[in-house]
Amino acid sequence: MRRHSFILLFIAVFLAPFAHGQRHRAVGSGDTIVVGGLFSLTGEGATLGNASEAALELAARDINAEFASLDLPYRVATMACDTKLVPAEALRCTQSLHAAGADIVIGPQTSAEAG
Repeated sequence: MRRHSFILLFIAVFLAPFAHGQRHRAVGSGDTIVVGGLFSLTGEGATLGNASEAALELAARDINAEFASLDLPYRVATMACDTKLVPAEALRCTQSLHAAGADIVIGPQTSAEAG
């Protein structure tokens, strides 16, 4: 039993760096993580939507600075789409962001957009 445990421990320690590298490669295509946002950028929801878009951009900037300080090869890019507080637009935006390469989509901001 003791020998079996030692062999498993040795294999785990030896293979851990390789598994770590594979996990990082599965993050997204290339070294850029694209985050899309479903925001109401026009009309009644524009104040909240524009503030949310700015917050997303600031978060990406901070995350990119942290990645750079840790010498990590990853970066975050952002995209936003105007839902106009309309469920059909929110669906179209989700599909559009996905087609444009978004790895993650956040939103919509309100239940009005969820339909």
